[in-house]
Amino acid sequence: MVRHRREAVRPRHDRLHAVADREALAAVEAALGSLPTEQRTALLLRDVEGFAYEEIAVITSVEIGTVKSRIHRGRLAVRNVLITRGWRGSDG
Repeated sequence: MVRHRREAVRPRHDRLHAVADREALAAVEAALGSLPTEQRTALLLRDVEGFAYEEIAVITSVEIGTVKSRIHRGRLAVRNVLITRGWRGSDG
C-alpha cells in the first residue's frame, strides 16, 4: 500500500495574513523608496541595522543632530505615505 504525504494546508486565515503581510511590506518598501537618500540611509541604519546614533554619524560623516533629524523626518515621511495608502496603524 502506497501512502501519500499530504501537504499541510494553511488555514484561510493564515493565508490572508500572509497576503496582508506581503502587501504591508511592499507599501513600506515603496515608502522608503520615496525618501531622499540621506533620510533613507539614516533610517535604515538605525531601524533595520540597529546602529546607534553616534555610529550613524560616523558612518555618514555628519553631526549627530543631523542624524536624529534625518531619522525623525524619514519616519514621519514613511508614516505619511502609509497613511495616504490607507494604513491606520495598530490602533485600528
